[in-house]
Amino acid sequence: DFFTTHFYFDTIKDPKDPMKIAEDVVMNINYHNYLFNDSIPFMDSESGPIDRWPQPSRFDTACYKAFSWAHLASGGTGIGMRWPYTSPHLMPDYLLQVLKPISQFIESEGIDWLDFSGINLDNEIIISSDKDIFHTSSGNNFEDLTSVIGWVASKETIGNVVIESSALDEGTYLLEIWSDSYERDVDSYILASYEFDSKDDFSLKLSIDQSSFAYKIYRIES
Repeated sequence: DFFTTHFYFDTIKDPKDPMKIAEDVVMNINYHNYLFNDSIPFMDSESGPIDRWPQPSRFDTACYKAFSWAHLASGGTGIGMRWPYTSPHLMPDYLLQVLKPISQFIESEGIDWLDFSGINLDNEIIISSDKDIFHTSSGNNFEDLTSVIGWVASKETIGNVVIESSALDEGTYLLEIWSDSYERDVDSYILASYEFDSKDDFSLKLSIDQSSFAYKIYRIES
């Protein structure tokens, strides 16, 4: 039904930079999805900072957030499974808070997850910025691309970005920009939405007043 492995790269078991974690997560997911031709769901079944514990909660949160969003957005199944390294063996509250915006992102409308193959689209969906950014994305399939998810992150406020692609099927689409950071008493993590038509290609200019965000693109009319 699915295949899995443990993610214990040096960047994960002895973390120093959340962006390096994201890079290794995406590399591993792309490699395994390539081996099986994107035919079987793939996920991490154990990961965490086993060689560097304890660590400050704020840094641990940043690492877990980078791992989780990179895992989901690049074409992995879900967000992987964190080894808590705590006694009792439970996820601490500050890590559980990372899951709230992800949960809302997954449960909201727009993406048919049962028809979402998680095909990596890092070369098809282009994010341009004058900042140094990390970006990964995936979609339902190559032949009839109508649904895309992605995650963008930087070490500074992102500011102006351009998102563009020529891979989408024709139709009218909705682009949703999502906050990926937990906030207390927030009803919706959607920051903005944009409707656009896609024929041969599309290009949208955005202004992002934070250091990371997630997005969805899905067709609302063919």
